[in-house]
Amino acid sequence: VKRVWSVVRATGRFCWLPAYLLMFSVFHSLLKHRKQWTSGLLAAGLVIQLADLSGALTRIHQEYTSPYSWNSQLQSTEFWEAVSGKTSVKHLIFTESLRGNPLYSLTDYALEHGMTINDYYFARSANTTEQRLQESLNNLSKENLYVFPDASAIPSYDLNYYLVDGFLVGLQEEIPGMEIYQVR
Repeated sequence: VKRVWSVVRATGRFCWLPAYLLMFSVFHSLLKHRKQWTSGLLAAGLVIQLADLSGALTRIHQEYTSPYSWNSQLQSTEFWEAVSGKTSVKHLIFTESLRGNPLYSLTDYALEHGMTINDYYFARSANTTEQRLQESLNNLSKENLYVFPDASAIPSYDLNYYLVDGFLVGLQEEIPGMEIYQVR
């Protein structure tokens, strides 16, 4: 048994195959040896299954029928509008992989302002992402906005840095009226 089930391991992959085979075998056996109690047993199994699923079905129903609102992490609208309106930025460069709200907020901003991004989470990162990031950092461009999620762990590039909405943002151009962050 252990050897057969080791295929599925802890992740449960392919677990559905033996589970369905077992269920179909049981149903086939019950229907083949039809007794008076077979219909009652199948009906009771169905009732138990529906009762067991009722909480999950209710939760899923509420999740998909209730209104959804999302709040961007980017709250410093003056800064972000200045970047999109007063600079030649066309590309948003993540210097580290981001997940969750920071990734969604910055990607939404890039999309709204016709910018490209260098990375997005698609279950796996592309093998060339790190190489392209290093090329971009070695060849700084006025068209790039560099986002450093961890302000304490960045090398010093020839950029104007701004600490905004929890990110350290680097640009070659200076944004008038915005305080430049001094990188130590």
